[in-house]
Amino acid sequence: MNKNSTESEVFAALKSIIVEALRIDPAKIELGSRIFDDLGAESIDILDIRFRIEYAIGFKLEEGEIIRSLGEGLDNNQIREKLTVGSLAAFIRNRLQQA
Repeated sequence: MNKNSTESEVFAALKSIIVEALRIDPAKIELGSRIFDDLGAESIDILDIRFRIEYAIGFKLEEGEIIRSLGEGLDNNQIREKLTVGSLAAFIRNRLQQA
């Protein structure tokens, strides 16, 4: 992935990352899929996904940066609801454009 990656390219790369990290069927992954509730991720899986994203984009992310991108002051239930494949893809595109 690079700063010129399209939405569909970012989604395809993220989908591959999630499939590898969570060992799930790619057909389950849609933009609206919630990472925790729909795809079955646990907290430790988010670290794995983060490291795989860092490898794919070629630079480090700050600890908690992904969660902070969802909004400030969110409780765990709000994070579980807002952390979707689409929100993660948007975060990645935003970070790529900033780099």
